[in-house]
Amino acid sequence: MAEVHASADSEVKLTDPAREIVQLLNGLRQGETHLPGGEFLGQHFDVEPWTPDFYRILTAIIERIDELRSLVRLVQIDDDHQSDLLAAIDEIQLAFSHSGFAHPWVNFGLNQISQTNIALLRGLSPPLRQVFSYRRISDDERIELIDMVAQLSSWLKERQLSEQDFLREALLTGLASLEFRLSMFPFFGHRYTLQSLQDTVAAYMALERNFPDLKNNPDAEAVLNKTETVIKDVYAKLRSAKELWEISDWLLKVYGATTLAITTARPVIALLTGP
Repeated sequence: MAEVHASADSEVKLTDPAREIVQLLNGLRQGETHLPGGEFLGQHFDVEPWTPDFYRILTAIIERIDELRSLVRLVQIDDDHQSDLLAAIDEIQLAFSHSGFAHPWVNFGLNQISQTNIALLRGLSPPLRQVFSYRRISDDERIELIDMVAQLSSWLKERQLSEQDFLREALLTGLASLEFRLSMFPFFGHRYTLQSLQDTVAAYMALERNFPDLKNNPDAEAVLNKTETVIKDVYAKLRSAKELWEISDWLLKVYGATTLAITTARPVIALLTGP
């Protein structure tokens, strides 16, 4: 479990999975709610309904709401409060079911994401934040990260490695996912956006392992250096303050402490696996 401490002159503002879902649901209580649920959600997501991007966003929302069900059981709250929360989560999830898509949003989906249910989730936030929280990212910071990722992707598209160029393609795939989730951050939240960073880190490490002698491969070294900068900046802004899972845990699980220590000495890996 990692912790982020505020500096002496600035306080770190935190958020958590319950608060992020509350903000998402509040947004879904506004707009042209007379539309069928599927059309309403597509309009709110700013994507065409039933397209791959629509399903990516919808799946993330459903999984994030379902995850809250598990988190409710982790915090210390009274049994009756826990029962009320679980019932509210069940109702909220119905908004993203076939019934929610087929009926006008105002007649079904809006009723499931009622103010009462949202208030219950808001009440979950304080106890949950004691064990599971993130540094809150501002819109300006998010836009800055999107621009950094987009610039790196454009730069990589113009380059080609002399050998094993599929690793550059893997980096581009990971960056595309990261950029999409950053651009749709209210729907994906911190955790799912961090998970998309895993693909970029995995491609980065594969590239490093396959080019151990970077002095003789300036193209690979340039790719690693530029990618490292972006990974560090994204992770610094999105990493957890208190969490049960973190990208450092994933790295250690997949590669092992010994492998990480032997195969890489680059600063980015020290950042991701350090205390």
